[in-house]
Amino acid sequence: MLALPSLELARAQRHKKPLLSCRTTSLQIAAAAIQAATMESSAIHITIDATQATTLPHQTLLSGILQLGRSSKVPVVVEAIVPAGKEAASWWMAEGALVVTLHGTRDAIKRHMSYVVSEAIAHGIEVGAEPLDIQTAQDAEWLAATTGLSFVRLQPREKMSDMHEYVKAIRVPVIAGALHLTPKKSRDLVTAGCQGLTIGVELDEAFTAGIRTALRDRSVIEPARYLSYGGTAVRELVRSHYHYFHP
Repeated sequence: MLALPSLELARAQRHKKPLLSCRTTSLQIAAAAIQAATMESSAIHITIDATQATTLPHQTLLSGILQLGRSSKVPVVVEAIVPAGKEAASWWMAEGALVVTLHGTRDAIKRHMSYVVSEAIAHGIEVGAEPLDIQTAQDAEWLAATTGLSFVRLQPREKMSDMHEYVKAIRVPVIAGALHLTPKKSRDLVTAGCQGLTIGVELDEAFTAGIRTALRDRSVIEPARYLSYGGTAVRELVRSHYHYFHP
């Protein structure tokens, strides 16, 4: 089933179990992540990073992930992170993304936010922001006054005390992004007030490692089986992150 991020982030906050966001440009990885969430009976947030190159056309990628979400037994949020601008945001909204997140500098996001929010209301979807130049808690305060913003994506700070101050200043749900989340880092981010956690590069690494394992097995000769090894590795990775908070 498809779901809106505001509902799932609110649920995550109530249960103190963060919403897991899988940032990818791969339909196979997205499918494996949703399968893992289903095994854990938990919601999942699939994030298409439209700021990066994709092997599939954007329309095909989004359509495939939306279909996976509709047929899923667990809530699936489908987000597109796009360069801050009217054209990109409008295209993804028209194609059916449940949330569009503006990626860019504070000035670029501010310049386009009102238009994107008004368009999002018309489409019945939500809007996020991923500012690239937040250096202090004061830099983040304008986000708290931004009408129609459902959540903010923020890279973790070196000191968790700083992260806590950022989250307090923003005052809307925060999804933290990090490379190679460990159980301790994940728990620290939740303690700092983050309602969502992101994994991205780890998904690619797991998928590639699974395929390399298949290549070493001389009995594997069907191309589809190579992909199945990659999917298995992704499922195991995603399930391990759920177990940080869902023992």
